[in-house]
Amino acid sequence: MNCTPRILKQSANSVESEIVCRGAMEGTGRSQVSWRGNDHYEGSYNFKGAMRGQPHQMSTHYTGDWVKADCGTVKPFKFPAKPH
Repeated sequence: MNCTPRILKQSANSVESEIVCRGAMEGTGRSQVSWRGNDHYEGSYNFKGAMRGQPHQMSTHYTGDWVKADCGTVKPFKFPAKPH
């Protein structure tokens, strides 16, 4: 994929960005994320374009809250090693 991201607007508690893609995937995506202190964040992402000539549109909204530093037996996800 040939995608170019750029920040459109940034403040102490939010960021808005855009990504423009050319090639097999053509289109534009916009994202926004904001946070309230160190405890909460929320945002959205929207993409509209085409993949190999077929129209595609995607959107999502997410939120998150800091719970605590120790997650007990729940460990962070690690991507598997890439095959050689």
